[in-house]
Amino acid sequence: MEKTDHVLLAGSTAERLARAFRLPTTNPATDKRHQAYARRRKARRTEPLWLKRNGALLRKHPEILGHDTVGAVAMDNAGNFAAAASTGGMAMKLPGRIGDTPLIGSGLYSDNVSGAATVTGRGEIAVKLGLSRTMCLMMENGMSAPKAAVKCVRLASSRLHGHAGIIAIDRKGGIAAVHNTAYMPWAYASASTKGIRTHALGKRIARLG
Repeated sequence: MEKTDHVLLAGSTAERLARAFRLPTTNPATDKRHQAYARRRKARRTEPLWLKRNGALLRKHPEILGHDTVGAVAMDNAGNFAAAASTGGMAMKLPGRIGDTPLIGSGLYSDNVSGAATVTGRGEIAVKLGLSRTMCLMMENGMSAPKAAVKCVRLASSRLHGHAGIIAIDRKGGIAAVHNTAYMPWAYASASTKGIRTHALGKRIARLG
């Protein structure tokens, strides 16, 4: 971000740039993933009746399948903000599907005027609503992080009937962790806290619509 004029790079050019900066690399197709894939292929050939029922259930209700996202927001002593996100994607997604995590303004957003936010849940919901940018605009207009987060999660529920979770920090150092998903563990640390404080859920609001 400091060495180019671009905001988002992808594909082979991004990989060449990463090598130029000697960034560490890893293969996402780990041994664990290969083993899980092999088990699924085998199960499709020999699956008992109850797995066939599960298959029909998942085709009708794909939202049951889980996915994991890790996000972080930060503010330093000088008032500079940053946001980060990483995801394993959505189980059973189509090849070529792009979720919210790599899209600035959807999965994450930060600037020194509004604050920082990152989201989890159904990526398509965050993309359609530009959820992280929407969150930051609310904070820029004077809304606190907790109030803006509640409003954004309710927006995801009422407009698109979707799952969403948001962590954010505003210009006053206020923090928010709000979700309508079943779980969203989170943690925070500041200059005034001793160590890291963890929380099992954050503020959960009922799914609307």
